[in-house]
Amino acid sequence: MRKKSKSYKAARKEVNDMNKEQIDILADFIMEHVGGEPSKDEGAGDTAIRIIKQLQAKNKRLEADNSVLKKFAREIIKNYCWDLAESDGGHIQDLAKKFHLIEQHIATEEDVDAEFCDYEAGDIIYKFTKIIYKFTKILKGSE
Repeated sequence: MRKKSKSYKAARKEVNDMNKEQIDILADFIMEHVGGEPSKDEGAGDTAIRIIKQLQAKNKRLEADNSVLKKFAREIIKNYCWDLAESDGGHIQDLAKKFHLIEQHIATEEDVDAEFCDYEAGDIIYKFTKIIYKFTKILKGSE
């Protein structure tokens, strides 16, 4: 086996030092700017990969949610924006159901939310079905 030259060893050391410096910068960034990290016993590179994968998955979900909301908004604008006097809440509610933005839910005392509803516990809601509609995760902004 050939003996490695001093210039090779020096160059290799320089690359190793530079890599270590970059890993230190990455680790410092993660600890300062990414809440809750490091959350596992792993190196900076593995932590960065895990975080990137989590963010990619979240981004994919948000893109899907955004697509549904855009379709819903386009339908509202196309069908109701120009003459709201001819539409009623039922048509808009049907569209929201079509795009899975609302779901059927049996009313309970826990459903009363002064910010989003105008009824109180014990009120008769949709007298025959006692069904109300609640916001799904997309509209609640639970992401």
